[in-house]
Amino acid sequence: MFSVKLEDINIERIKDFYNQKVPEGETIEYKKDIPENKKIAKTISAMANTYGGILLIGIEADKKRNIPVAITGITLEEGLEERITGICLRSIYRPVFPEVKLCDFIDEKGNEKTVLFIRIQESDSTPHAINNNTDVYIRIRSQSEKFERKATVDEIDWLKNRREKAVEFRQQLINRARDRYQSKTASLRYLQNCFREVSLIPLFPHNMLFSCDEFFRVLDKIKNEAEQNGFKRCVDNIIDLSKTAAGSLYIFEMRKGEKGAPYSMYYQEYNIFGLVYRKNSFWELSRSETKDSFDVKSFLQDLYYVLNFGLLFYKSVGYHGIIKISVHVKGLLGKTISWIQDENDNRIYSHVWGKNEMDNSYDFEKYLLMSELEDGLYKLLLLIYKELLWTGGVVKYLEEKIQSMKAEINIVKDYYSN
Repeated sequence: MFSVKLEDINIERIKDFYNQKVPEGETIEYKKDIPENKKIAKTISAMANTYGGILLIGIEADKKRNIPVAITGITLEEGLEERITGICLRSIYRPVFPEVKLCDFIDEKGNEKTVLFIRIQESDSTPHAINNNTDVYIRIRSQSEKFERKATVDEIDWLKNRREKAVEFRQQLINRARDRYQSKTASLRYLQNCFREVSLIPLFPHNMLFSCDEFFRVLDKIKNEAEQNGFKRCVDNIIDLSKTAAGSLYIFEMRKGEKGAPYSMYYQEYNIFGLVYRKNSFWELSRSETKDSFDVKSFLQDLYYVLNFGLLFYKSVGYHGIIKISVHVKGLLGKTISWIQDENDNRIYSHVWGKNEMDNSYDFEKYLLMSELEDGLYKLLLLIYKELLWTGGVVKYLEEKIQSMKAEINIVKDYYSN
């Protein structure tokens, strides 16, 4: 429901979601009847101030267990959507613009009813206040309190400076991961000059998405689900797997050649604030026939791995807000841009597209909603693929390559199913 396009939301979707018995919490609320305007404004503003969420009006919930127990519907009337929009414009400052959809059905008595679906995105214009701009509410995860409460002075201060502080904290989390990678490879600087780095992180990583206990349970669950769905490739040759006091799990892998010399390093980190990070040096340096190459296939494999893992990671906690996607590649200058195949007999087959004499680095950043990432994963891969080839100077064959990119991306997907 968080990622489904608004035009695809209907009563059948509502029933499917109801049958899942998702409990109320930070991002979900059920109402049997339409609340008064102030209560609607309170819930919508609180969700916008926190992680966003979904408000379903016309579904009754058990007050003790917070799970839905009946789709009662509300009387279908003209102007329901406009009423919600009006409340958000008049009763919330700064205004919030949720997605609203009526999901109509006929009840057992033949009456026309509807479930009012309201989806609120996490806002970048906080704080949103109600009651003549005097009260600011946030959503909380609690079993003993209501899911909404007034924000504290510190929380309001955070909301006022949310963008600036979020950017600063977000960069701190990424820099810490980079520093750990650097510390592990300090004596092998010849491998640090050529790397691929991919990261996903929420736009506003101001609150923990997990408790520490939940965090490690989630990682185990994701791994099991991924394996059941054919996403089986896992890190091997692990030489360090550690937890940090700041709620990170990092995995460091070193691959060595026949004589024991390191030729490639892989680093992955996952954080309770939502960081999904992967960085690795060029494996191409390990062989004489590939040391002057850049393997596009390996680059896409890393990218596909992180994007898919990130989707599972965020879905597991119900996060559906905006994600920052970053891709950085260094060491491209003078490299031959290739699609490298390593056959079973370990012979290398390289499809060469051209030699890069233009840029040493490729950098990509994009902000996407979870729904946009899930729906547009292929388009995103294609965009990055095209930009990389352009950066690598493969202009002459770019149009020709576009025709075969879909097949090549499918090869990358198949890699994780074997």
